[in-house]
Amino acid sequence: MRKMRIERLTSGFAMSAADASATVRTVSRFVPVHLSAELVEINSAQVLVGYKRQAHTLFVANLTHRIRFTAEGPKLEQKVVRLINAMDALNALGFLL
Repeated sequence: MRKMRIERLTSGFAMSAADASATVRTVSRFVPVHLSAELVEINSAQVLVGYKRQAHTLFVANLTHRIRFTAEGPKLEQKVVRLINAMDALNALGFLL
């Protein structure tokens, strides 16, 4: 662990100075689960592709969105992201999903 830290500190690479990744998101396969005047629940599929440092990273997930209609307008009540085949740690990915 210490050796990796020393290598990172002496390499000149700074995460904050690295280029931002480019992402493309595709959402499809919309299936209504519950439809009423007050609540809509939809299942869908999402494919998110990230490109950074000449490498593509693929994240695939099943999504559930629950939208409640209130006097103030529609509100996202719940969003559940179920990643497919995600056995590794996914650092700093929550904001993208």
